[in-house]
Amino acid sequence: MRAAPIMAIVFGLIGALSACDARRDRAADTASGDPRRSMASPHTTPMVEAPPATTSCVPWDAPERWKLEPGRAMRLATYRVPAASGDDAAECAIYYFGPGQGGDVRSNFERWAGEFEGGAKLESSRFDAGGMKVDRARAHGTWMPHVDGADPAMPARDFTLLGAIVEGPNGAIFVKLIGPSPVVDAAAPEFDRLLHSFRKTAPTTP
Repeated sequence: MRAAPIMAIVFGLIGALSACDARRDRAADTASGDPRRSMASPHTTPMVEAPPATTSCVPWDAPERWKLEPGRAMRLATYRVPAASGDDAAECAIYYFGPGQGGDVRSNFERWAGEFEGGAKLESSRFDAGGMKVDRARAHGTWMPHVDGADPAMPARDFTLLGAIVEGPNGAIFVKLIGPSPVVDAAAPEFDRLLHSFRKTAPTTP
């Protein structure tokens, strides 16, 4: 099977899995650049302001070479993160479910680790960005996407996940970058710049 169809299947499963996570969390009351062009280094890629996130009151700046994808349910934004060469790509999704929704940091980190075969060991850290706490995690291994408790779908070997939870003024914002390890590792500096670009804005009034 060619790399491009495999990645299309994987990204479709990411969206379905995220939707299931959101429904489960709410029920429990727990909570643009063209990839075909020459790529700049992830360390120096310019950043562009993301579309307004009026409900979360937390805008951010996305790397210019990341391609903004069409809107999806429960996501503030979805980006395709291309490799410097070849057809491989990763996906970065930014979620916001509302005040008090989406689960706490520990439960989300445990769930993200559980998406990997054998339960990946998570590396985590915490820092401040724009006056908000940000919890960041990294996991690596064979990613085993599954939906609604069904048997895991096609395993994706040598995948890396970078995730973060931003404590926004109107509730948590969840950021999740996942894909082939070489692509994600190369994009890690951009991911961190994105996290540090989050900032509060005043709530809008009707």
